[in-house]
Amino acid sequence: MEKQITGGSYVKLKENPSKVYKVTDVNCELIDATQKDKKRVVLNISDVELGTDDDMIRYEDNSIQIEY
Repeated sequence: MEKQITGGSYVKLKENPSKVYKVTDVNCELIDATQKDKKRVVLNISDVELGTDDDMIRYEDNSIQIEY
């Protein structure tokens, strides 16, 4: 069964997988998400892929910096 992107999921950009976001809402083809610094962004669902457990750890670990 394929996992879906939902609120609370972690996603990363297909073009730059080092950029990880936490999803707050999904609306049709758009994702409302937050960067690690809590800045809100809107992403096109076709530009992202579901993150892994490692991506979640990178986002949540305060000792790891993510450049946006």
